[in-house]
Amino acid sequence: MNNDGLLDQWKQIRGRAKALWGRLTDDDLEQAAGKIDVLAGLLQDKYGYTRRRAVKDIDMHLVVNDANIKNHPGPIYAK
Repeated sequence: MNNDGLLDQWKQIRGRAKALWGRLTDDDLEQAAGKIDVLAGLLQDKYGYTRRRAVKDIDMHLVVNDANIKNHPGPIYAK
């Protein structure tokens, strides 16, 4: 997924990012503000990920999240 897709969906996926990467603080997520390169850098700093792994994890979780958004009529976490 490109950076535009992340920016467009940032509000929807911010909570999921927090759940997936609990070491990221609200300030970290605010700093990332939907920018893949910044989020990848934060994952490298907080988790010791390589750049490649960080970008792969971000892309993997965004693709899953993107599918959920397109196939779900309401908020992702609504039951």
